[in-house]
Amino acid sequence: MPIRRGGVLKPMLIAVLVIVAVGVLWLCVEIYFALTATPNVDTDYASQMEELAASVQGEGENRWAEYSSILADHTLTLLTIEASIPGIADADDGALSLLRAGFDGALLQGAADRLRALRSADAVVVRPIPRDGMLIDVMLLTQFTESRPLAKSIRARMFLAAQRDDWAEYVETVADGLWLSRTVAAESLLINGLVGLGIHQVVIDGVRQQVLGGRVPAAALGELGELLASAPIPNAAHALRGELIWGLDSIQHTHDARGRLMLSRLPLLEGMDETSPAIVNLVSVVMPRRGTTERAFRDYFDVTIERSAMTPAERRASASEPFPNEVSGNPMLKLMSPALGLALRSFDSADVDRVGVQIMVAIERYRAEHDELPASLAELVPAFFDQFPSDPWAADAPLVYKLDDSDLGYTLYTVGFDGVDNGGTPAERAYDAFAPDADGTDFVFTAPGR
Repeated sequence: MPIRRGGVLKPMLIAVLVIVAVGVLWLCVEIYFALTATPNVDTDYASQMEELAASVQGEGENRWAEYSSILADHTLTLLTIEASIPGIADADDGALSLLRAGFDGALLQGAADRLRALRSADAVVVRPIPRDGMLIDVMLLTQFTESRPLAKSIRARMFLAAQRDDWAEYVETVADGLWLSRTVAAESLLINGLVGLGIHQVVIDGVRQQVLGGRVPAAALGELGELLASAPIPNAAHALRGELIWGLDSIQHTHDARGRLMLSRLPLLEGMDETSPAIVNLVSVVMPRRGTTERAFRDYFDVTIERSAMTPAERRASASEPFPNEVSGNPMLKLMSPALGLALRSFDSADVDRVGVQIMVAIERYRAEHDELPASLAELVPAFFDQFPSDPWAADAPLVYKLDDSDLGYTLYTVGFDGVDNGGTPAERAYDAFAPDADGTDFVFTAPGR
C-alpha cells in the first residue's frame, strides 16, 4: 500500500512551526524584559553600613558635619600653602617638607585644634548615606584625598613638638593621629580601612624615628607605651564586613525582579557614567541569578573574614582554600572582588609594625629604669607586657632581639613572609619583607632611615 507522505509531514511541519513560534515568543518576551528591566532594590543596605560604622565608635552625638568641615578646611589651607612654595607639593612627606622649607605650621593650627577638640569630646563620626542611589556612588574617596594630608600634618606637628622638647604636646599629637586612623577606618569599607591603616603607620613611624634618635624622656615613653597598647590597628574583619554590604547593595542594583543580571548596568560599577545598551541584558539568561551571586559573595567574605583572624603563620600552614571556587565562575564577583590577599598582608604588616614599635618603647623604658638593655625580651614581662607577643609571621616564636654594637645597642626584627630567621637581613625596601617573593629577608624595626 503506498505511503501517504503528506500525512506524516504535515504533523511534523506543524510541530516545527509550533516550536519556532514558541521560541520566537520566548525570545520576544526575553527581549521585552531585557529592554524594560529595572533594578529590584528591596534592602536598605545604607542603614546597615551606617550601623556598622557606629558599632565600632560607641555612643554619642554624630558630628560628621564638623569632622568633614575640618578635613575640607585643612585641605584648602594646605593647597594654599603649597602653591606659595614651588615644588613642595611633589614632596613625598607633604607637610613635613613644608616645615623643612621654613613653614612654622601656624596656618594649620586651626584644623589641629578642632580635630583635638572633636577627639576629646568622644564624638561619633558616621557619614550619613543618601538613600537614592548605589552605595558605590556615595561612598566617595574623600577619606583618601583629605584624611591623608591631615595625617601628614599631624606627623609634622609631632616633628615640631619633638624639636621643641614639648613631649606633652607630642603625646597628644600622637593621640590625635591614632584617633584619626580609627575614625577613617570606622567607615566600614576596605579602602577606608586601608587609608586608616596608612594613617596609623605614618604616626607609628614617627614614634619609631624619635625612639631611634634616643631623645624621648622616660615619662613620655611611659605615656606612649600606654597609648600604643590601647590603639590597635584598624580591624580587617570590620572593613571586610562593610565590603560585603557594599557588594550586596551593588548586586540588588544590578538585578531585576526576576533575579536576572542587568549587564547593561555593570559599567556603573567600574566608575563609568553611562550604561550599556539594554539589549545586552538578554545575555543574562545564561548568567547566575541574584540568589546564587549573593550566596557566592557571602561565602567569599565569610572565608576571608575567618582567615583575617588567623596569624600569617597560621594562614601559611592552613590547608583550606583561601576563597570559594565560585569566584572564578561568577562575573559579579570577578568584577567587584578586591585583592583581598594583598589587603590582609597590609593589615598583618601594620599590626606587627605596631607591636615592634611598642617593644622598642618598652626596651627604652627598661633602659631608662635600669641603665642597661634587657638581656632578652622576656625581661619586659610583666613590667611592660602581661603576656609577651609572639612573632605572627613565625610558628610559635618571639620577635628576634639581639644585643649588638650598633648606636641603638640592639636589633629587633620579624622574620617576615617566608617565616625564616634570615639573621636580620632587610629587604631593599623595608616592607618588601612581607611580600611573597621576599625569601631571605626580614623586616627590621630598628633599621635607621626605614
